[in-house]
Amino acid sequence: IDLIPLEEAPPPAVWEGCDFLMVDSDSSGKFLKAFDSFPVPVIGLDANFSDRYHANFVTDHYLGGRMAAEAMIEKNVRAATVLYYNASEKNPRVGPRIEGFRQAWLESGRDEATLTLVPIPWSHNSFEIALNVREYLKKNPPNGDYFVTDGKLATNFIEVLGYLGAEVPGSVGVIGYDGAQRGELTDPPMTTIQQDMDRIAQHAVSRIREITSGNQETGVLECVPPILVHRGSF
Repeated sequence: IDLIPLEEAPPPAVWEGCDFLMVDSDSSGKFLKAFDSFPVPVIGLDANFSDRYHANFVTDHYLGGRMAAEAMIEKNVRAATVLYYNASEKNPRVGPRIEGFRQAWLESGRDEATLTLVPIPWSHNSFEIALNVREYLKKNPPNGDYFVTDGKLATNFIEVLGYLGAEVPGSVGVIGYDGAQRGELTDPPMTTIQQDMDRIAQHAVSRIREITSGNQETGVLECVPPILVHRGSF
């Protein structure tokens, strides 16, 4: 197993004796920019989609949004707020999360007026994100249930709720997305929709077996259902 830094193109020697490469979601954008072609098959693990990959196993983000809505519907939540970074609704991952939630919510017979979509200004800086969340909650005092479509935004949201003295769960419920590692450390720990990385890895191993057996099929794209991790915030 070799780890390839993406700040610069690796030397050709890295390909010697290499049967395939795997690329993860965080690295895939840089990976595609660094290489015009690949001398070996590339398998994406929830990576940015590219027809240059031999196979890519991606999370079904639309289904993830539906799962969050269905969890709220099961608890008879009557009004919900969906938070996302400003302009991320156009992102091919975040957009389906929002739409999946909305579709399941309306299919349950709930009115459009019971669903509120809230964009939060994005920043590289977690402290600035927290300030943006606090500004929103000062204008809109926390109440009810929230689906937060990004893990970093969700953990900041829970921390600000705690700072403001909101009762979570209780008067406020939060479902996050993406299973941010920090989600286990928030107070309370964050309930979240996350990638089923075990299943994605199993699919990848099966694909490796097919490659080594001479299967030449390429361009495989398979959506893998996410999972709902129940913790303490909802």
